[in-house]
Amino acid sequence: MRERKDEPNALSLCSHALSMQQLLTWQEALVAFAMFFLLALCPSHANDIPTKPSIVIFDLHNIESQGRLGHWASLKLRASISREKSFILTDSSIVEKTVSSRNFHPQSATEPAQVVGFAKEHFDADIAMWGRIHRASDRSIFAHIRVAELKNDMVLLKLDHTFVAVDRSDFRAVADKVTSLISNHQQPVPSKSKVKMNWKYRTNLVKNGNFESGHGNPSGWHVSVENMAWTKSPAHGRIVTICVIDSTEEKVGPSLSSDFFGIDETAIYRCSVDAKSNGPKVTVVIEGYALRPKAEEMKEAEWKVAYRCELKPDISADWNTFAFDFRPLGRLDCVKKAIVELRLSGPLGEACFDNVIVKRVYP
Repeated sequence: MRERKDEPNALSLCSHALSMQQLLTWQEALVAFAMFFLLALCPSHANDIPTKPSIVIFDLHNIESQGRLGHWASLKLRASISREKSFILTDSSIVEKTVSSRNFHPQSATEPAQVVGFAKEHFDADIAMWGRIHRASDRSIFAHIRVAELKNDMVLLKLDHTFVAVDRSDFRAVADKVTSLISNHQQPVPSKSKVKMNWKYRTNLVKNGNFESGHGNPSGWHVSVENMAWTKSPAHGRIVTICVIDSTEEKVGPSLSSDFFGIDETAIYRCSVDAKSNGPKVTVVIEGYALRPKAEEMKEAEWKVAYRCELKPDISADWNTFAFDFRPLGRLDCVKKAIVELRLSGPLGEACFDNVIVKRVYP
């Protein structure tokens, strides 16, 4: 009996299977070659990937507590830098073991080249942090922190500053400030919808910003001159009116300032003021304050202005609302509290104020 031509025999099936296997083999080979080609290109771009600089943090020199306070401070600094994720941290146990065996305990007066040289030789670190710390009788903490970097065979001093913390619980803010100063971290940009919602629902930080409470004068406010009136307005309720009775073009005019309110220098705030004027110019000022040492002995601190911003609105005889956003970031020091000040200058006349508001809008 002859085979039917439309039914493949065993030989043809084997031949077909072999050709399919060869086809798959060639496809797999092409894929493998393409992957190998792409991997071969990767090393040429390896140098384009930014590498994190390595940093070693030495215990801050401290005499009073046999070094315990300095060790505690270094752990706080390490924790802050670890959160930032911009550096490769040298393990603290390795640092402790090495400085102990080598009897190397840098003080704030130790030369940067000596500290950075030790860090490079023993830890292969590019950046070193060291200094001294002292707790004052009022429990405030003074920390003189120095940071130096070895770059292109040159020692660069990145930071050399004395910070003051109100107490131990406040030292984290100092550690975060140090981290931000040496890492150049970019602050995130908040969404407009989030800012709008926070402005609507969050609490006014300015005490008695609407001037409604007080006895004789609005509580929570301080005026630099006597020619101030605290009166009622049909549309606004209680308002403050300040008169300019002497031209102040060339000198400081009368002003009205709020009580201090707490503030976080890493946050964004919005200030809003209702005002009108029949002549005098108005400046809305935000002043942020930070603790600074009174002297080099690091025994006493005082609050000093570390941040200032202002708005000079185009004011008219009709009530208008003026607002601006600000981030109270001190150049070196940690801004902890602030005031709002309403300053007058220029022609004679009077200016009226109401609804002075400062709210944290982000985060």
